[in-house]
Amino acid sequence: MNSIQEIQDAQYQSMIKEHTNTLKDYIIEVSQKAQAEGKPVAELIDEGLLSSIVGGVIGGTAGKSIMEAVCKALGIDSRSTLGTLLTSRMVLTAVGAYLGYKW
Repeated sequence: MNSIQEIQDAQYQSMIKEHTNTLKDYIIEVSQKAQAEGKPVAELIDEGLLSSIVGGVIGGTAGKSIMEAVCKALGIDSRSTLGTLLTSRMVLTAVGAYLGYKW
């Protein structure tokens, strides 16, 4: 039986692969559209999508240590239910992606 951490890590790896494929497909689509219209690719790229993917990756990788520090500063045990939620890679990836898109 897998632990919760192993399940979360597997889901995180799956999400990273999905985002990478989404980015690859988006870049191919935009480059084909730019070539058909005779415009530079930079005019057609939606920077929000790119930044959301980058934000999601950063949130999933570096976010855990940042949120552990936040939990410590707030006096929340990182092994408690709230602490586990705040340091979850899934949650941090989603928050990073949202902030990347909105920023």
